[in-house]
Amino acid sequence: MITAGGIRAKFVLLAFFCVFCTVASISYKVFDRERNLLEKNTEQQALLLAKSSAILFINALVYEEIGIADNDDITEFLDFYVSDVMAMDSRIKSFMVFDRELRVVSHDDLKYYGTQLKASKYRQVLSSSEDRVERFSRDGWPMLEVLVPLAIESKNWGGCRIIFSLSEIEAASRDLLNKILAAAAVALLMSLIIIGFAAEYFIRPIKRLSDRMEQMTSVGDVSTPMPDLPARNDEIGQLQQSFSWMVARLQKEEQRRRQTLEKLLHTEKMASVGQLTASIAHEINNPLGGVILCFNNLVDGKLDEKSRQQHIEVIQQSLDRMRDTMRGLLDYSRQPELTLQRVSIAEVIVKSTALLETMLRRRGIGLEVNLEEGLPLMSIDSLKIQQVIVNLLLNGAHAIERRQQACEGGVLRIEARQTNDSVLLSVSDNGHGVPGELQEKIFELFFSTMQQGKGTGLGLAVSRSIAEQHGGRLWLSESSADGSTFTLSLHIEDEADGEQAYTPG
Repeated sequence: MITAGGIRAKFVLLAFFCVFCTVASISYKVFDRERNLLEKNTEQQALLLAKSSAILFINALVYEEIGIADNDDITEFLDFYVSDVMAMDSRIKSFMVFDRELRVVSHDDLKYYGTQLKASKYRQVLSSSEDRVERFSRDGWPMLEVLVPLAIESKNWGGCRIIFSLSEIEAASRDLLNKILAAAAVALLMSLIIIGFAAEYFIRPIKRLSDRMEQMTSVGDVSTPMPDLPARNDEIGQLQQSFSWMVARLQKEEQRRRQTLEKLLHTEKMASVGQLTASIAHEINNPLGGVILCFNNLVDGKLDEKSRQQHIEVIQQSLDRMRDTMRGLLDYSRQPELTLQRVSIAEVIVKSTALLETMLRRRGIGLEVNLEEGLPLMSIDSLKIQQVIVNLLLNGAHAIERRQQACEGGVLRIEARQTNDSVLLSVSDNGHGVPGELQEKIFELFFSTMQQGKGTGLGLAVSRSIAEQHGGRLWLSESSADGSTFTLSLHIEDEADGEQAYTPG
């Protein structure tokens, strides 16, 4: 049953998920945009510094070329400028100037002064008037490298390189991310509170109706009177009125269904009893013939004491056998009522097969019984479950006879095993099988594949009803040209778990 609490939780989760996705999307876009702006601004600053420095370097190199300043003055100027620029901006991690021969003429680290550059990117700067901006990582920190040619039109004197650290951008990005996450968390918390109040406001009427319905259905009986519900003029009020009308109809239909089911159960059982009558009569006639013979011998009085005692024992055993047979038949044919008792499912199976042994033997049909050891006690109506087993065995016998294989080794197999919290009982035959188009119809009332007059069409329908009354299932688990298998699943109550009642010998 879907409770109001479940609806409330789903409503809150769905609404919160939508808000979360929205807030997360907006937060990501804001963070990405601000970070891109910071990176772009830093890149523009680095490029602007490199270009402005390049202008000064070009002027100094032009002065050297026309003889206004000598080489030592130019070198001193470049070193002073590089040191001054790096002292003013801590983000600059390296500053280098090289000439057209790719020789370093100024560097923040003096050990590189005069070294020859070999990387192809420096040659590309000399052959092109385009600026180069690249990102790379050094010691785990993001860096920005800016290469600017020292050129005027086609005249090129070399180039300069500046390496900028982006660590400040990373720190600023982390700080921005923390602020965005904090704002998003506050927004989500407030949204959750608002959604919770909204859910309570909208779900409260449904919860009230659900509680009323639960009161009525808690005992599992629709005959329980429908409690009075507060009048409403909205959709919930219409639902209440419709539910009240539905309950009234269900109460009437439930009463009719129970009456019809009782009749069907009894009718089907009597039909099964009729099929068993011939075999039961044969089972009784054999010991009855022995009783009559022994009785006549005793009446003649020509027996010695030992023979007389033997005849009396034969009579006693035969009478006991007839009494047990009739007792089993009478127990099976009683009007069924749902009486749950903790019994051994294995013993119920053994009793059911005992009723049919004679009939199956006369028809030349073998019966194999395979019961798993340690089957537990179960809370079932043993007579009704016995009725299901007998119905399945009779159906299997008819299927074998229709295929006319009784003389060729027709066999019925009944198996029972425990799986997790259920007992699975399977009845298999090697008859003609159930055609695919009939597999869903065989459980319908009054539907039968037997010849007219040999079947009521109630057996499988009633058997499935009995299984469902016990909280179990009955279904056709396998069917082919080589036979069919019907499976009955019965739930094991918690109180019976681990308690074993039967171990087959």
